[in-house]
Amino acid sequence: MKAAVTVMFALAITCIPAQAMAIKGVEPVAMTPGALTPAEAVELGLAQDGVRVVVQGEAIGEALSAPRGKRWLNLLGGGVAIGVVVEAEDAAAIERFGEYRQRGATVLVGGTLNSACDEHGGDLDIHASKIEILDQGESVPHALHPLKGALAAAVGIVALVLLAQYRRLKRRTYL
Repeated sequence: MKAAVTVMFALAITCIPAQAMAIKGVEPVAMTPGALTPAEAVELGLAQDGVRVVVQGEAIGEALSAPRGKRWLNLLGGGVAIGVVVEAEDAAAIERFGEYRQRGATVLVGGTLNSACDEHGGDLDIHASKIEILDQGESVPHALHPLKGALAAAVGIVALVLLAQYRRLKRRTYL
């Protein structure tokens, strides 16, 4: 019985084309000429310390407290996030941070890249001297694809049929 359920589930999953399950996202803001992505900044930071950089990325998570009344921002870009220390007023100007249902503000940060910041426990970070919000972000729609809904309904029906079968067999054999 378990083997039949496993085979049915495996067939259902493999029959769904991957493209049908893809969700179309929101297009990111174009890169500013001369700006680095956070991934490029991390690579540069590992090779050099104390260089001035301009980095563009999406603000994700939330603004966290940092020493001396400042805030930490996480900028995401190129699949990598980097911490940026900014003034509290600059962090307060960001309306949206990236998460599942929204794309965060696109931020352009100019500052000093530290490969092992003494002030922040040896972390790789950027101390911002200038911050510019290019875009405040937007909601990202995540609609349920009809094929996913049909699959969920089919699996639910199969589960109910198997539960009914199990109860009937249990009564008959006095398990």
